[in-house]
Amino acid sequence: MAFGIDATSDATVLPTGGTSISWSHTCAANANKLVLVCGNGLSVANRSVTSATYNGDACTEIKQQDGSSWAHVAVFKRDSPDTGSSFTATFNFAADQSQIAASGISFIDAATTDGAGFGAAASTANPSVTVTDSANTDIVLGVLFSDTGPDATTNADGTEIFEHEDINSDSDYSFQRYTATGANQVVSWTCSDTANPWAIAAVAIKGAAGGAVVAPLFYPRKVFFEV
Repeated sequence: MAFGIDATSDATVLPTGGTSISWSHTCAANANKLVLVCGNGLSVANRSVTSATYNGDACTEIKQQDGSSWAHVAVFKRDSPDTGSSFTATFNFAADQSQIAASGISFIDAATTDGAGFGAAASTANPSVTVTDSANTDIVLGVLFSDTGPDATTNADGTEIFEHEDINSDSDYSFQRYTATGANQVVSWTCSDTANPWAIAAVAIKGAAGGAVVAPLFYPRKVFFEV
């Protein structure tokens, strides 16, 4: 068995928000890890994720990062997820959010121990965060949510998994990956906006001992002008 990506899934964006978001993800019979990510925006406090589940089973928080004035992102995982059928993934929030996007990615032959969660938040151009504990062949995931919306285009510098631009003419969401070649993998996006807040969370998913990396069998998807 070789370490690699099993499947990806993307929730239908909630352009006017809510207190939760749910979607379907199918883990193959040999998948042994599921990672769920989300981005959400709210102009007041209570942007945090209170829980995440897959088929009703609790997921473990890896990282939440708040942008202090709008944007929030979260990364959760489930080791040994239920497999073989389509099950529901859910994020629950502390309050009714303005906009929400979320995605899932499952892995084959992943290690039980992941890297630490890393985060960053600011209102600068070209958002980025450095995953200092990455190692050769790790699959490094990064999720971004920003208040950029129609003010500029946000482009992933790694391999884009899913992207939603201009959610309700207000926000951008991007989920991407890198195959690390060593420590200090930079996870970054190209965006000229310097006026609106963003938040990033990232983590290195590591292969089980002796596993080689196999290429993922999926293509990225980009969605524009969601209202």
